[in-house]
Amino acid sequence: MTTRSCVFACMLWGVTIASGCSDETYKQTLDEAPAADAGTDAPEQDAAPPKDGGSDAEPPKAVRSLQVRNPYGNVAAVDNLLVDGDFEFSDHDGQYGWLSFSNSSFGLLLETGGLCRSGITCGRLTKNRRMLAYAVAANGQAMDLSLWVKPKDGDCNAVAVYAIGCISNDTPVFAQATPSASAPGSDGWCELSARTPAVSEQPCLYLENSSAEDLLIDDAVLSASSGQARLIPPKVGVEQYARIRATAEEARKRRRF
Repeated sequence: MTTRSCVFACMLWGVTIASGCSDETYKQTLDEAPAADAGTDAPEQDAAPPKDGGSDAEPPKAVRSLQVRNPYGNVAAVDNLLVDGDFEFSDHDGQYGWLSFSNSSFGLLLETGGLCRSGITCGRLTKNRRMLAYAVAANGQAMDLSLWVKPKDGDCNAVAVYAIGCISNDTPVFAQATPSASAPGSDGWCELSARTPAVSEQPCLYLENSSAEDLLIDDAVLSASSGQARLIPPKVGVEQYARIRATAEEARKRRRF
């Protein structure tokens, strides 16, 4: 074999060996399994649920609550004989459905919003303060009174409530409202109720706070009743009756019409 033939044979043999190695390497690359996330047919993996996504997760804590209130108060009491049983039309001063008295001032104290029981406004009765609410009398009929109070200390007897006469100088006391329970309900409110006999003059409600804490007053309803009322007036202490008379007299002085 000549030198040129030998060189050509060696080159041909090297190309054959290189081609064989390249094919084998390429085949091995194709035979390797694809990565788990490399193909469209890769098996799906369940995603971990969020911490609060399980059925046994605790519900989130409420940040605020939504209440729907009627700005006119308890509109269901269409036969309410009180001028403004819900404080919705009474202001801090002037002749309105409610008046407030103390030894130093006469301004009516009010609260608004979620603190109240009905509507969006209610009255606040502080220590040693008195309130008077105007009403009209049922013609020849007894009257049922319902009024709600919310005492801070939880004592439903902390407020004295009387139905009185607004016109006569001797200020008759017709009835005393008493709570149905000594402790308030789960919402903190106490209902006081009474039945008055048929009266011949304009009635008023007299309220007096004898506790050291504030009280909220709301949703007062006075309506005609077909039932029988106790004709004997309630017993009132001498000092308390003097305050009742003084309050009624002051209301008559401030009355404009």
